[in-house]
Amino acid sequence: MSVIEEAPLNITSKFLKCDEKMDEKEFMCWWYLSVINSEMNLFLPDKILESMCSSIEDFSMQNNSKKIAQMTFLLQQLFYESKFFPYWSSIEDRYLDLKGEVELLSSNINMKIPDSHHLMKRLVVTPGRLIFKPEALYPHSRITRQFMDRLDFLIVSFKDEQEQRLSISDIDFHVESILSEGLKIGSRQYLFLCASASQMRAHSSYFVWIKYGNMSIEDIRKEIISNYEEFSSSAKKLSRLSLYCTGDRQTISLHSNEVHMIDDISAGSGDLLTDGAGKITDKCAEKIAFHLNLDEVPSVFQIRYAGIKGVVVKVNPLTDEDFQNLNQERIKLLYRPSMQKFINGSTELNVVNYSRYLDLHLNHEIILLLLALHSLDENSEFVTTLLDMHTDYIKTLGKCFSNKHSAQALLVQYFPKQFIQSIVGSGIDILTEPFWFSVISGIFNQCFKDLTVKARIPVKNGCLLLGVPDPLGILKDGEVFLCIKNSQNNYSAISGRVVIYRNHFCIQVTLELLRLLIFQNCISFSNFLMLPKKNAVVSLASECSGGDLDGDLYGCIYDALLVPKCKSYSPLNYANLNKASAEVSCQSMVDFYCEVVKNDALGRIATLHTSLSVFLKEGVFHPLALKVAESQAIAVDFPKTGIKPKVPTDALEMVGRRLPDFIERPKSFRRISKFVTDNPLGVMFRECTSFDFEKKIGKCKFEACNRLLFEGNERFIDEAQLVYKLYEADMKRALLACDLDMEVDLVIGRPINWSEAQIGNKMKAMDSIRCCRDSLKNRYRSIFLEDPRLNNSRDILAKASAWNRVVFEKQHVEEVRFIINIPITIVPDNLALTIGMSVNNYLKTHIFSIRHTYSSKFAVFTQIAEAVGQSDFVRLRMFGSSCIFLCEDYSDVDIYAEILPSAYKNKNLVVNEREFMLLSQRNQEKHFLQLLISQNVEKEMLGFISGADVRLIPKENNAFLLSLKAEGSAASISRLRKELTHLCITGYSLSRRPRRVPKSFIEGSSIFLLKNYPVMLKLVMTFGLNYDVWVELAANDLTARLQKQLEKFCDDQANLKLLDTMEMTLRFGNFYAIDVSDAISAHEKTLEINEFAVAMERYFATPRKNDYNISVPSSTQMQMVELHPGNSKRPNNRRTVCSHTKNGIVTSFCPGLLASNCSDSNVVFTCKSLYRKILKKFGFSESTSVCGWWRVNFHPTVNHEISLVVKDDDNKSLMQICHRPKVWFSTTICDPLHDGVNKNSKLFQSHDMRIKIVTTEDILPESELYRFCYSDGDVFPLKLDVDGQPRIGNLPDNMRKSIGYIRNVKECICFSSCDLDAELIMGKEYSGLQMELVRHFVELNFSFNISEIKNELKQSLLRKIHINESFVKGVINKAVDISNIITEEMAKLNSNL
Repeated sequence: MSVIEEAPLNITSKFLKCDEKMDEKEFMCWWYLSVINSEMNLFLPDKILESMCSSIEDFSMQNNSKKIAQMTFLLQQLFYESKFFPYWSSIEDRYLDLKGEVELLSSNINMKIPDSHHLMKRLVVTPGRLIFKPEALYPHSRITRQFMDRLDFLIVSFKDEQEQRLSISDIDFHVESILSEGLKIGSRQYLFLCASASQMRAHSSYFVWIKYGNMSIEDIRKEIISNYEEFSSSAKKLSRLSLYCTGDRQTISLHSNEVHMIDDISAGSGDLLTDGAGKITDKCAEKIAFHLNLDEVPSVFQIRYAGIKGVVVKVNPLTDEDFQNLNQERIKLLYRPSMQKFINGSTELNVVNYSRYLDLHLNHEIILLLLALHSLDENSEFVTTLLDMHTDYIKTLGKCFSNKHSAQALLVQYFPKQFIQSIVGSGIDILTEPFWFSVISGIFNQCFKDLTVKARIPVKNGCLLLGVPDPLGILKDGEVFLCIKNSQNNYSAISGRVVIYRNHFCIQVTLELLRLLIFQNCISFSNFLMLPKKNAVVSLASECSGGDLDGDLYGCIYDALLVPKCKSYSPLNYANLNKASAEVSCQSMVDFYCEVVKNDALGRIATLHTSLSVFLKEGVFHPLALKVAESQAIAVDFPKTGIKPKVPTDALEMVGRRLPDFIERPKSFRRISKFVTDNPLGVMFRECTSFDFEKKIGKCKFEACNRLLFEGNERFIDEAQLVYKLYEADMKRALLACDLDMEVDLVIGRPINWSEAQIGNKMKAMDSIRCCRDSLKNRYRSIFLEDPRLNNSRDILAKASAWNRVVFEKQHVEEVRFIINIPITIVPDNLALTIGMSVNNYLKTHIFSIRHTYSSKFAVFTQIAEAVGQSDFVRLRMFGSSCIFLCEDYSDVDIYAEILPSAYKNKNLVVNEREFMLLSQRNQEKHFLQLLISQNVEKEMLGFISGADVRLIPKENNAFLLSLKAEGSAASISRLRKELTHLCITGYSLSRRPRRVPKSFIEGSSIFLLKNYPVMLKLVMTFGLNYDVWVELAANDLTARLQKQLEKFCDDQANLKLLDTMEMTLRFGNFYAIDVSDAISAHEKTLEINEFAVAMERYFATPRKNDYNISVPSSTQMQMVELHPGNSKRPNNRRTVCSHTKNGIVTSFCPGLLASNCSDSNVVFTCKSLYRKILKKFGFSESTSVCGWWRVNFHPTVNHEISLVVKDDDNKSLMQICHRPKVWFSTTICDPLHDGVNKNSKLFQSHDMRIKIVTTEDILPESELYRFCYSDGDVFPLKLDVDGQPRIGNLPDNMRKSIGYIRNVKECICFSSCDLDAELIMGKEYSGLQMELVRHFVELNFSFNISEIKNELKQSLLRKIHINESFVKGVINKAVDISNIITEEMAKLNSNL
C-alpha cells in the first residue's frame, strides 16, 4: 500500500494516518485544513493549527455536524484570502475575525452548485509529499450521475516538487506504484479508475473510493462497458472508459426499441462519409432543446447514448429517406456502426454540444498554412492583408478605453446585446464606471494576451462549426453548404470559395477550396457545415487532418482576401499512418498510462513543426515539415491507439535548441534560445510586445452616493449587511471552485490565465464558469425580489439603496480584494442602471484622498498642456487610472495626444508631402509628436520640477544642440542642476556582461563611457556636464572597476608570469552599434543607455534566423527517432546543419579615421600626415621605423584563437606566435555627436577612444597549436600571388576554414615622450571566404607607462592591491587632450577642403 508521509507537515500526516471512519463533512473539514497546510504562501502559527485540529476532533466526538460544516466554511474563506497575503504575513487576526463571523453566516454554509455540475476533490502527488487542492467545479458526466452514491471521486495529478512536469525516472518509480496500489487518505482507499487522453497528457487521472459493498475497480469498469473483455488493448479500454467521463447534460430517455442502426456510407477511396453521424426526429430535438433551456432548436446535437458516440442531425421523419425506408413510427434515433464504441444498457440520451455559431480566430497553425498556399501565387497580397488585420485589431482593442462604441462592441461578445445597449442608453459611462471598467480591462487583457501569444486574430467572414454529412443527399462531390445564424439572429447563406480546416492542435497540411451552393430548402439547416456524401470520391472530413463527424469542429473561412486562388496540395493519407507503426504492448492500463506519460510528445512535435515551417522556404509543404505533420497526427491519437510517434532526426538537427521568437517557450525548455524571424508571425509578435498595455482596476474604497440614498433604506440596512457578507463569502467560494483568481474572470466567463485543470478543455471550463456565475446571480436576485416587504416601487428603490450603501461603505481588510460586482449582480437591470449611473461623478467630489491624488495628477497634466500651448494641430486628454480616479500617489499620468486633421494639411509641419505620405500612420503621428510636443514638454517639466524659468535655444553652429538658459532663485537653480545631473548620470556608463564570456575577455572587463554624458544614446536631446565634473565621476568609476578587474588577475598566481607582457593601450577609431533598430520597440524612437545594455546582453543569448538550404532525403529514407518530454534522442555524431547570426545589438570598434571602403592613396597619405603633425604638436619625437609584418588570425577550435606574426620579407621569419591577448580591462569613450565621414576628405570628422589592459601568452613550439600553424616544419603556410595578395585556396580545409583575417603592416613609425609611447602603422587587412575583401588602414596607437600597476600586482601576495585614482585621471586627461587636438586638426582640414 502506498502511503505518502510528510514529516514536517504534521496536519497532513495526521490526516493521512487517521484510520477512523469519517462522514463526508468531517472528511472535507480535514481536507481543507490540509489544503491550507499545503499552501506554501500561507503561514499560520502552530497554536492556530493546533486549535483547528482540536476543534475538529471535539466537534467529531460531539457528533456536531453543524460546527464541522462551519469550520470547513471558515477554512475555505481563509484559503481564498491567503492568495493575497505576502509570504511573511501572518493571518492570525483574519482567522479570528472569520471565526467570529461563522455563526452569522451559518445560513450560507452549503454552497449552491448548478444542477449540471458538481464539486470534485483534487490532489497533487509529488515524489515527496501530497498537495491538497480545493474542490473544483466540473460538469456532470454519465459516470458521476450513475455512481455518485456509490463512489467518491478524486482527480489526482502527478507533478514534481515545484508542481511542474515529472521526469521519466519519477514516472517509473513513483507514478506506477501509486496507480497500481492506490492512495490511502485517512480511512479511505482511493484506486485508479481511468483517464482520458487530455488527462494523460496533463499527468492526471480519476481515482475513486468505493463507499460500500464488495465492488472492485474491475467490476465498475465492466458495469460501464458490458463487453469489457472483448477489448484486448489497454489503449482501447482507457479510450472507451473516458467516453463515459465526458461532461454532458442529461436530457430525454430513449428505450432500445426507439433507436435503430443504419449502414455507414463509404467514399470511393474507402473512407467513411458518415463516420460518427446519425439522425434524430425533429420532435425529439424539440424535447432535448427544452431540457437544455434553449430558446431555439439546434440543427445538430453531439450526443452520448449507451455505448454510442457521435452527432445526430435534426430531420423530418416524414420526408427523410432513411426513416421512410424503416417505416416504423416508434423509431426516434438512427445511429451507424461507426458510432457504436461499446455496449452499455443506459437509456439516457446525453448532450455534449450542439450546433451554434462560434466566432473564428486565426492562429499560428492556420496562418502558416495560408502563407504556404498564398506563396504559390505571385500576385497574392495575403501578407499585407494579414498585417493590416493585425494592426486594425490592435487599434480596435486600444480604442475600448477611449471610444464607447468600441467598448460596447467588446462587451457584446460576453453579455447579451440588449443588456449592454440598455446600460449605455441609461447614461452610464462604461469607460469610467469602476465595475464596467474592470470588465473591459479583463476582456482587453484576455484578447491582447491571446493576440500576442497565439496570433489570435478574429476573422469577420469565418466561423467555427460542427461538421455533418448531407442529410438530404443533394450535395455533389466537392460541394458544401453553409448557412449562418449569428449572435444577432441574422441568417446568411454563404456562396463562393471557402477554406475549411480542423483541429487547432493537429496541424493541417491541406486546405480544400470548395464551392458553396445555396439551396432554398436547406435554410432550416443552420450553424453547421454540411459535407457531401452522395457519390463522393473522397471524405472531406478525413482529408482535414484525419477528422471525422462525431463532433469535430471545422474552421470555415470565406473571406475573399484570405482564401487562396491556387490549387491545394494533395492531403496526407491519415487513415494509413497508424498502420505503419506498431502499437505499444502493455499488459495493464497502469503500464499503458505510464507509457503515454513518458512518451507524450505532442507539444514538442507541434513546436517542431511550427519552427520548421518558419525555417524552410516551402513552409508546411516542405517534405521534412510534411513528415513531422504525419508524426503529429500519430501523436494526437497516441493515448487512444498506443502507437508512439517518431520524428525525423534531420528536423531535430535543423531546429536544435532554437525557437522562433513568437513561440511561447515551455517552462521545461530551460535551455532553449529564441531567434528573430522575418515571418509575419514574428513581425506581429514583436509589434504586440512593443506595447506596454495592462489595465487593472485599482484598490479603492467607495462611499455611497447621496443621490442614491432613497428614503426608507434604513429598514433594509441590517439585512443588506448580512446579505453582503453572504455574497462575498459565496463569491470567494465560487472563485475557488472555478479555479479563478479575479472576480472579473467569473463575470466575463473566461479566465485571463488558464490553470492546469482548465487548459485541457477550455470550452468545458468556460461553460462551468458561466454556469457558476449565472447560478450566483440568480440566487441573489431571488433574495432581493422575494421579500414580502416590497409592496411598491418605493420599497424596491429603498432596498436597492440599502444594498448599494452597504457595498460602498463596507471597509475591508487592506490586503483583501474589494469585491465591487455586487450592485450589478444582485439588483435587477433597471435598478443596477440607477445605482451605477453616478458612482464616478460622486468620486470626483466626495472622497478627499482620491480627490487630493487626482488633483496632483491633474496639475501635472495642466502643466504639460500649457507647455504644448493652445494648438490647432494637437489636443491632449487624460486617460488610464488617473482619468477614472483609481490612481495612487506613485501612479503615472497617462496622456493621450490626438493629432488633429489640420496638422496634416499645414505646409510648415509637413515640408516634403510626398515623402511624408509614404510613412506609416504611426510614423506620421511620431513626426508630429516630436515636432509639437517633445521639446516643449521637456522644457516645461524641468521648470515645473525646479521652479526656474527654463528656455531652450537652438545653437547657431550646430543644429543638434540646444542651449538651456534658466533664471530664478538660487534654490531653484540648485534644484535644476540636481535634476540635470541626475538625468545625465542615467546615461553615464555601460557595463557589458555577456552570458557567454569569450575566453579572451575576462568577465566584466568591458565598459563604455559616453563622453559629455548624453541622456539618450540616439541624441534626440542631450546635455553636457562641465568637463571637470565629468572627469571626476569617470575617474571614480574607472578606478573602482579597474581595481576589481585586476584583483581577478591576482586570483591566479599563474598570471604573474604574464605580468611582463601586460600593456595599457589607447586607440582612436569608431565605435559601431549594429542592428540597433531591431532592439527598439515599434512605438519608440530612442534607446536609453540601460536599454542599450540589455539589448547588448541579448546579443549573446538570442540567435537570429538564417537561410536553411539543405538537401532533405525522401520520406522513405528519413531516419526517425522517438521524442520524450524534456529529452530528445538526438544522434551525437552529426553536426548542426548551419550556424545562426545573433540578435540584439552587436558592437564593434574600428581603429583609425579612414572610411572602411576607402582605397584612395591620397587619402591614406593625408591621414598619415595628419597623425604625424598631431604627434609632433603634442611633443612626441619620432624614434624609429620598423619594417612591416604579416599577422594571421587562426581559430583552430571554438575556445582558441591564435595570432601568428611573421616578417614581411622573403623568408617570412617568425616574430611571434601567441594566443589572442586576454583583455582584463576595456573602456570605450564615445563621442555622442558623431558626424560620420566627410565627403570631401573621406575621413571621419570625429572619433571614439578605446583604452585596454591586455596580457599576451606565447605558444610553445612543442604544442599542438604551434604544429597546427606550422604543420610543414618552419615553413609559413600562407602563399602570396604576384600582386602580393594572400592566397588560401591551397591550404588544407581545416586551416583554410579557421582563418579569421589577415593583416599586412607595410610601415610602422614609432614615437616617444616622457610617459607615453606611440606608433603609427599603415597597411591592408584581408577578410572574407577567399580573403577577397580588402581594407586600408592608418592607425594611431598609444602605450601608457604602467610600472606602478605592475608593482602593485607583484606585491599582491602580501597585501591587497590599490590603484591610484590620480593615475586613472591622468590617463583620461591625456586621452582627451590628444582627442581634442585630433578634432581641431580635422576641423581645420575639412574647412580647407
